[in-house]
Order: sequence, then C-alpha cells, then structure tokens
Amino acid sequence: MNIGFCICICLVPILWLVAALLAVLKEKGARLLAGFNALPAQEQERYDRRRIARDASRQFFYWGLLFLAGAGLCLWISAYAAIPVYGVWIVLFFKNLHLTAEKAFEKYRL
Repeated sequence: MNIGFCICICLVPILWLVAALLAVLKEKGARLLAGFNALPAQEQERYDRRRIARDASRQFFYWGLLFLAGAGLCLWISAYAAIPVYGVWIVLFFKNLHLTAEKAFEKYRL
C-alpha cells in the first residue's frame, strides 16, 4: 500500500458516514451544516431544510466516490494519482463555498 491510497481510502468512510447521517436526519440534518446553524430560528424557517440536507448528503456521497476512485487509481497507477484527485476535490469544494449563509442557501429559499 502507498500513502496516496491510504489518504484517499481513509476519507471514504468519513464522507459516507456524514452523507448517511444527513440522509437519515433529513430536515434536522440541515442544522449540522455550518452557516445554516448560525442563522436565527426565524430565518431557518424560510429555507427548504429537506432539500438542503439532501443536496449536502449527495455532495458528501459524491466526494466519497471521488476519493474511492482516487484510491483505486493509486493502487493501479501510482501514489501520485492522489494529487489530481485532491485537486478536483479542492475545485469542487471551493465551487460550493460561500462567505455568507444567505449566499450559500439562497437557492433553497421558500
């Protein structure tokens, strides 16, 4: 085993556990997300919490798939295959990063 494989494969169960937790908790799972939890209770009522939790769950699941594929590539190609996988993940992560909660959750407004 190589370090690229170990790093990628360790993230898979963590990401999938968070995805499963958000999927099981449904509406209540939205409170686990940073930013949404910081909103006042009246403001939280204005958002579709079920969609927020579902989309976040999918996002964590897809990130887990990405790292699982990265672990496979590290086994078959090289330990350096983890570098582009992390590069893709960083792009996906920053694509969905917002500085304010209002901006992050505006598409879920009821």
